Amino acid sequence: MEKFRARVLSVEKLSPEVCLIKFSLNKKINFRPGQYVFVSLKKEGRQLLRPYSIASNPKNKTRIELIVKRVEGGYASNFLCSLKKEKKIELIGPCGVFRLRENSRRERVFVATGIGIAAIKPMIEVALEKKLPEKNILIFGIRRVEEILLKKHFESLAKKHPRKLEFIAVLSRPDKSWNGEKGHVQDILKKRLGRNLEKKEFYICGVPKMVEDVERFLRNRNVKRENIFREKY
Repeated sequence: MEKFRARVLSVEKLSPEVCLIKFSLNKKINFRPGQYVFVSLKKEGRQLLRPYSIASNPKNKTRIELIVKRVEGGYASNFLCSLKKEKKIELIGPCGVFRLRENSRRERVFVATGIGIAAIKPMIEVALEKKLPEKNILIFGIRRVEEILLKKHFESLAKKHPRKLEFIAVLSRPDKSWNGEKGHVQDILKKRLGRNLEKKEFYICGVPKMVEDVERFLRNRNVKRENIFREKY
């Protein structure tokens, strides 16, 4: 792991509770899609290290993006979402074994909830840019329509690569105007991908219960553990 001085370029609200922070780094960083960095902060004289998945494309070596959700009473998340342009902080990394398997020839299914989409975003971008074989399917579970992070970005990618990317947003608490999928990510796995699951590979990122439930569902349908990759938030 290396230490990086990161300068804030911008802070953008993606939803009422979530922000996208873009940084410029003092030197190049080499990471694999799916990895994370530690944000190093000081609180009452103590060092705090908080992990955040890298949401940016690895082809840009001197910039990095983090997606942060404000947590009530959370020191790190509130500090980061309140950062101003030009502010400097320290990052440590990259870390993690949750990575895109670029040599695979299996259809890839990405399952994310909430800010778990941060780790998935660069995986999908790289899979499309490198024209990896087989299709990519993204199932993104959120509560309400205003919480569909990076909706336009993924819709644009799916439109540009119609044969290579399918984007499915599923809402657990939709309003009457929502015409898309409803329920939870497990419901969509059953409804849209019920057959031949054992021939695909799965990348799962989100809250622990979702990750565990999806993995249990897949294992019960003969998906081998070696084809399931997971990261809990």
